[in-house]
Amino acid sequence: MPSSSEPLAATLAREPMTAEYLDELAKLVEQMRIAGEAGDFFKLLKTDIEFHRQIWKISGNKWVERALEVVCPPLCGCYLTKTSSGHLYNHAKDLEEHRALLKVLSEGTSKEVRSVFTQIMDTFRAQELQNFQAAEEATPALNHLAPLLDSILRPGGSASHKTNWLGAPEAHCDDN
Repeated sequence: MPSSSEPLAATLAREPMTAEYLDELAKLVEQMRIAGEAGDFFKLLKTDIEFHRQIWKISGNKWVERALEVVCPPLCGCYLTKTSSGHLYNHAKDLEEHRALLKVLSEGTSKEVRSVFTQIMDTFRAQELQNFQAAEEATPALNHLAPLLDSILRPGGSASHKTNWLGAPEAHCDDN
């Protein structure tokens, strides 16, 4: 749904887009840049979602805004959770895409807005699938940390648990 609804919202937002709205969006992109460079992925996610929420609101279509509000924040959170902690997240590319969205909202026609938003959504979706696959493949590499992490999360261990929080066998179990 976001792959068609987000371009629709952006297309609807193009006509009522004002210099004030564009300034607000540009400030959010700058906040994203600062948060990304600082490695503050919570702030980055919050600002990224706020950027998109502003566009949905400007669209003036409450139904599209509500639908996107239900679907997009969890997807963005899941995406950044999987990618932001390591080499999978490309901050420069993400920033470049948001700048392109801002530029087309400022200078493009409604048709160009829809085209650019659709293209970026399609690219995001393809990249997201690749990142999830890479994250899943990397998970076994973390299994050697399972006993350590498990001991931190459950000090003293527990005989009733046959696996740790990663699903790997317990390193040891006390029968006491």
